[in-house]
Amino acid sequence: MIRYLQILILSFLFNSVQAQQAITVACPKGYNEIKDPWTFFNCIAPNKEVLSGSNPNFAFIKKDSSVVITIAFIQRDSATYESDRALMKGLRPDWKNYDPDTVWMINFKYRVDSVNHSYMLFDKAKLKPFNADAGVEFYMDCTNLYMDDYKIAKAVTINKKYRGIVEIYYFTRQHTKIDIEKELYNASSMVSFKK
Repeated sequence: MIRYLQILILSFLFNSVQAQQAITVACPKGYNEIKDPWTFFNCIAPNKEVLSGSNPNFAFIKKDSSVVITIAFIQRDSATYESDRALMKGLRPDWKNYDPDTVWMINFKYRVDSVNHSYMLFDKAKLKPFNADAGVEFYMDCTNLYMDDYKIAKAVTINKKYRGIVEIYYFTRQHTKIDIEKELYNASSMVSFKK
């Protein structure tokens, strides 16, 4: 068990280093960076699965604690990316030809009314209205996606062909009125891909 935890921690640290080498992330105005996102989420949701499909590489909290932003990065050709790709091909027969450059995998898990949801595939035809290379925004209109005191308000996925996938999650504190569209606008320049 201890050995497993050591491997898990090393894997997490390796993925964090990969993310920092591949993308640049700037702290949005009015936020503070959470230096250790993993510990932070274990503290606020000790008995609940983190809602992002990937461990967060970066996290920010608004100075009044009303909004938490997490950013996870999956680098092309990384071990995580390739294992996810292999998993997708084995899950269902109709996914056996899954190609990450023509079919977009959204890899996050969440619970709604005690029902588990995960893994969605979007082909180019479905992605076209969303301008896939720039990003796709998914709005989850549900009050049952909780991390104790926070709920997920927006999930934004950015796909850069041959570069990687970035998942950005916006969590809002319960019973607070937040203009999430304004938060999205203020944070729109957080992530940039390194050349």
